[in-house]
Amino acid sequence: MLLKLYQSKQYFDRPLELKMKERLNNAAINQGYTPDGAETGAEKLTDHKEAYEHRRYNNDRCPSNTEMEGFKNFLDEFYMVR
Repeated sequence: MLLKLYQSKQYFDRPLELKMKERLNNAAINQGYTPDGAETGAEKLTDHKEAYEHRRYNNDRCPSNTEMEGFKNFLDEFYMVR
């Protein structure tokens, strides 16, 4: 399990310019990376968090296996209906 959790840390430890290539840019699709400070909370204060939204199988905002081996498989398994 720890090896799988490391996949998330590995994703967020990547350089910002790589993550920005995967930026969530369509709310209707809701897939991809959201950088720190890009969202505001209910009280209109800056929300300091990074996030990555993933939808299984059809996600062009997911790093390729060449960029991050096993990352997409890790996410697909995580969201698999059991």
